[in-house]
Amino acid sequence: MQIRVLGCYGGELPGLRTSSFLLNKSVVIDAGSITSSMSYKEQTQIKAILLSHSHIDHVKDIGFLADNVFGRIETSIKLIGIPEVLSLLKKHFLNGKLWPDFTAIPDKKNPVYKLTPIVPMRPLKINGLTVKSVKVNHTVDAAGFIISDNKGSIVYSGDTGPTDLLWKEANKLKSLRGVLLETSFPNSMVDFSNRVGHLSPCTLEVEIKKLNANAVPVYIYHLKPQFDSVIRREIKAIGNSRIKILSQGMTFFL
Repeated sequence: MQIRVLGCYGGELPGLRTSSFLLNKSVVIDAGSITSSMSYKEQTQIKAILLSHSHIDHVKDIGFLADNVFGRIETSIKLIGIPEVLSLLKKHFLNGKLWPDFTAIPDKKNPVYKLTPIVPMRPLKINGLTVKSVKVNHTVDAAGFIISDNKGSIVYSGDTGPTDLLWKEANKLKSLRGVLLETSFPNSMVDFSNRVGHLSPCTLEVEIKKLNANAVPVYIYHLKPQFDSVIRREIKAIGNSRIKILSQGMTFFL
């Protein structure tokens, strides 16, 4: 599975983009930085977008992407998320008020986007991949994803505080190749981090101990830019070589 890091931060500053990952050139996980990091031609090749939750840093580029590809793609792009996420997206974003309703443009038969619910714990096949959504702990309805191909699986946490079901499901996998796990705030803010459904390095350390596959790499994203250097030092202090902090623009294979 090819993974390209379009953006990997929990906020924006010049040169730093919010969370978005391109799988096998056609499936995107979260829409934080699609249009700011992909060429126009690459954008027209997107077939599906997995949305972990409804917060703006994870959905904002579905608006700009629709603007770019409108009238120039032959098949609708699937917006995939748990029903609660899609409902919020339709009500508060693609509603013809905050943004044009691209689920009905140019017409309802062949719109830019087709809302595609994914039922938690029920696998869905998408462009050669199998995706299972698993609910996680955040301030809004949110899910992580277990994404598999014929070689193995990856786990994507989405935004979450300490959680258990995601690791329970991950421990069932026969060939887990990697975990993409958020960490947002420094240890000095761990109480706040827990309250708003995020991880700090100290809770990150506890979470990865829930994973039975001790040799599997854990890729960290969603660092808040204003705390970047502190979080990096605290993650390094954990002293676990399997933990790697992602850099935007990098491409790797799992």
